[in-house]
Amino acid sequence: SGVASIGVVERVASTEFAMGCECSKPSDVGPAEEVRACPQGPKVTVDSRVVIVGGGCAGISMAARLLKLGFKSVVVLEGDSGSNEHHKFGKAGALLRLPETGDAPHSLGACYLSPAWYKHTIALIKEYIGESELVTPGGDEFAIASVAAPKTDELKGTPPAVRTLDKYIFSDYEVVKMPDRPDLWKKLPDELQMIPFAIDIQKYRAFHESLLGKYDYHGLPPRPTCANMKQLNCSFYDLMVDNGFKGILDFAITGGGAYGLTMPDMPALYGLWLLTPASIENVLASRVDPSIPIFQMLRHGYSSLWEAMVERHGINVRYGHRVTRIDRHLSDPDRPIVVRVAGGEAIECDHLVFAAPMHREFLRVVSDATDLEREVCGALSASSLVSCLLKTAKKADAAVECQPGGEAAVTYYPNALMPEFTDLQGVPRVYHERNSIRSVRPEMEATTPMRYTVAYQYIPVYDANACSVAVPNIISDITSKDWVVHAAPSDPAPQVLEAENWDWLALFSQAAVQQFLPWRLFEAQGVSRTWYIGSSCCMDSVEDVLQYNDFVLRRQLPDMETEMGPRHLLRSDA
Repeated sequence: SGVASIGVVERVASTEFAMGCECSKPSDVGPAEEVRACPQGPKVTVDSRVVIVGGGCAGISMAARLLKLGFKSVVVLEGDSGSNEHHKFGKAGALLRLPETGDAPHSLGACYLSPAWYKHTIALIKEYIGESELVTPGGDEFAIASVAAPKTDELKGTPPAVRTLDKYIFSDYEVVKMPDRPDLWKKLPDELQMIPFAIDIQKYRAFHESLLGKYDYHGLPPRPTCANMKQLNCSFYDLMVDNGFKGILDFAITGGGAYGLTMPDMPALYGLWLLTPASIENVLASRVDPSIPIFQMLRHGYSSLWEAMVERHGINVRYGHRVTRIDRHLSDPDRPIVVRVAGGEAIECDHLVFAAPMHREFLRVVSDATDLEREVCGALSASSLVSCLLKTAKKADAAVECQPGGEAAVTYYPNALMPEFTDLQGVPRVYHERNSIRSVRPEMEATTPMRYTVAYQYIPVYDANACSVAVPNIISDITSKDWVVHAAPSDPAPQVLEAENWDWLALFSQAAVQQFLPWRLFEAQGVSRTWYIGSSCCMDSVEDVLQYNDFVLRRQLPDMETEMGPRHLLRSDA
């Protein structure tokens, strides 16, 4: 029966992962290949009725993929009304448009992508909205990114300045590599640190591969060996510092500040998951060839991609359909799954795709959760990511070190996430700002009288009331020369146009990682006629979510592999 098969899978998974194994080296194949030989659960066909709970990035992209593969009945249920573009696709597409700035998107959720490893995402962009939608923040008019690190400057005894990203890296590297030689900090050019930085990047690749093997994808890394998992039983910060990669970590928290890489409870696995060798090597590549951008954005925001999928495939997205109960009838798999929504409507299906946050929604609505599902939901915990759109007077056009025209499109404040300078468990500080107009509409800067900026704070433990504390701190920080150096004017006072407190970065605890829970969850895909997708199953990035979807499809639909495209890359001509 269905219940018996579920019990067997859970028991086998628990024994294999908790008690140890004979493996001696990391796997070089993806998770889909590891489990392809023993798929579980009822067979899925194009005639299967599928209901997807959650209309964000994961749910919409999965629906598009299924319809493209020929599925005839796919329904997406989304609790949001869909009437407001701001929340229509959740944090993977949240943005505002203002009358005074036309169609310029003020993104409050996901907005960046890295050409080095967002391969799935870029393939979909080319397929659905065209490569011309990809823009480099700042264009030709403004520098792409700058860094203000006044605490680092104070330690070095240099005047506070706003620098380019690479100049900040090299300045910080002097402190990391020569902590006991402050006499040399001023004598030696910072650029000399490019050599140890490049050497460390190569060392990091070897270190990363020694723990997780060689792989070229995101979504879910290869399962570590039991011996390597013991090495990962620490925080990412400790792993990096203890192995001589503090400089790499300091660099990573500029662009990866939202991922809590320096937090004491960030499992080492997740840091390695996010910080792949390719993502770091792209920095060197962009320095050698300026035509290679470190990161890009979408001219009309990520929501334009999800909207294009809905329109092209005619996806049946039922907005305002908040799910209240799901009965899967696990003891009788011949009965249909019944999904009930607010108002009493009952929708029957053969397979359920749960694309909503597991930690927050699954146990609320699923009446017959298995032991593994309960373990998964109990082991996940989220952070708060506060993003705040503000309208301020423009900054003075006085030249800063990184750019004669003044403010760059994007500015990072890494000292906010460095434990040697900031109490990470105390009052959070702004770690990142993006000038919306200079980022995606630089041609409008001269005719836009005010400044529109999105500022970010990371809070390690989710707090439903985070905005009440975070927003005043954001205003204080962005107007402080002591923090951002090139400060926004405080008169007139910055005006808060919108603030979001995202339930962000739901990660498994260190104990759960040590029990191989991310891979056990993946191996349970389809067992209860249920697929689990979305950021709470993998990593909170668009690319991870899209590639994880592909892994699930490859597991559930092995006979359709020829239509699924090559190894892990979703092709536009598939």
